[in-house]
Amino acid sequence: MKSMSVVLRPWIWTFLFGLCLSAGQLSGQSAPEDPFGSPDNGPPPPLVVVATFLQLSDTQIERLIQLREEAEPKFREIHFEVQMREEHLHQEVESEEPDTSLIGELILEIGSLREEGSQHQRDFVESFAEALDDEQQRRLHLVLEAVHLQHVLPAFHLVGLVP
Repeated sequence: MKSMSVVLRPWIWTFLFGLCLSAGQLSGQSAPEDPFGSPDNGPPPPLVVVATFLQLSDTQIERLIQLREEAEPKFREIHFEVQMREEHLHQEVESEEPDTSLIGELILEIGSLREEGSQHQRDFVESFAEALDDEQQRRLHLVLEAVHLQHVLPAFHLVGLVP
């Protein structure tokens, strides 16, 4: 089996980074405060869905939680820094006399921060994948590849090729 770093593409990292920041739900409903907790009503928490689909053991679930808790502060920090620079960029672009060199500098900083976030995400996923057996890695790869197909599914549905 290919290593996870070979299998996963950069766009996947960007998507997963966004997911980690937003803690989105599969159902489109608003996410619970704690993605690892249990909501009163509605779909199961994301951790339950992931654990069930990947068939994780209790030890693997604990490892995922540990890795997520370790990674979360860095995700939040990067997200905050990107937001601050994007806000500054927007203000500069909308100003009466925009400073083009500052605009260029902010764009480069934002790109660098996003790449840093992508690298942090890759490290997080690779650390978790080390705890998975071959079948679990195959399932994880399947989900990560499905991300790429999301944008074409509506067209396939409209022409009747998928339900």
